[in-house]
Amino acid sequence: MTQAPKPEYVLASERGNQAFAHGWLEEAAEAFEAAVTAWEQLCRPWTDDEASLSSSLYGNLGMAYYNQGKALEAVGAFLRALDGAPGSNDRYLRLLVTALVSCGRLQDASRYLAAYHESFGPHPEGWTQDRLDTMLAAQREQRARYGVC
Repeated sequence: MTQAPKPEYVLASERGNQAFAHGWLEEAAEAFEAAVTAWEQLCRPWTDDEASLSSSLYGNLGMAYYNQGKALEAVGAFLRALDGAPGSNDRYLRLLVTALVSCGRLQDASRYLAAYHESFGPHPEGWTQDRLDTMLAAQREQRARYGVC
């Protein structure tokens, strides 16, 4: 009995995993982008297992972006990986908070940090609400000083 060929999203994801393991972050991101594109072209309702796969594909893409210093792109991928359920994945939510801070989106970071604390406890990178509140106040003061909205 011959096995059916692997779907493109699986092949692309495997390429992404191999590239990521070698530290080839641009190639990993490209492969994960291809995996996500192939996955989205299936255009059908997902089973629970497939929803978990979708989360992994987007999470891997987010990690590739994050490790390249592409925080804004990582934010989008991590949000898709969490798919409206912030408490569903410790790693993706942890990295989402840090990526949001890197982008200067401190209000969003504060909201997701609260979700992290509720689901997983203290943030391992030391982010606290007090720390974000202090940063947010400084950000507002600077924007007011320079007339930036």
